[in-house]
Amino acid sequence: MAWLRGIEGVVTPEEHREALEAATAEYERARARGYSHAYKSDHMSAETKINLIYRAYCAQYAVARWWGVPDYHVNINSFKSEPDVPPFFEVRYAVSALADFAKCWPGDRDGDRLIFVRGWPALEIVGYIPVSLAKTRYPLYDWEKRGAFHKIPIGDLWPL
Repeated sequence: MAWLRGIEGVVTPEEHREALEAATAEYERARARGYSHAYKSDHMSAETKINLIYRAYCAQYAVARWWGVPDYHVNINSFKSEPDVPPFFEVRYAVSALADFAKCWPGDRDGDRLIFVRGWPALEIVGYIPVSLAKTRYPLYDWEKRGAFHKIPIGDLWPL
């Protein structure tokens, strides 16, 4: 596998603050409605869950800044009806800087592009792939029965 080097993701202090506020609001809303976290994380504290959501939102800010989206703000009310970063980026994030695959969920919109970001506190925008291609090329994979997804090796992502 060829070494793939992405682009450094930049997030301003104000964007960090907004990401944390949005993560806290999303967690509180989900808890009030009785929703469980997507990754079977009942063993995690509320603080840990909020921190994971916060980091994923920082990844969205980094992609928006790289793509040049003016006045970007995280939208916690889209419920998969629109891309994370306009006009077509669905952001996938992994905390580990060594993560070697991206997840494409069956419910992702076919017309979007999945873009993968990894690492913390440094964010690396690794690459992207059209969602429709990811769903066609990669079979569903269900790791530890946590929900099936299309597993895309980072070496197969398109360069930025």
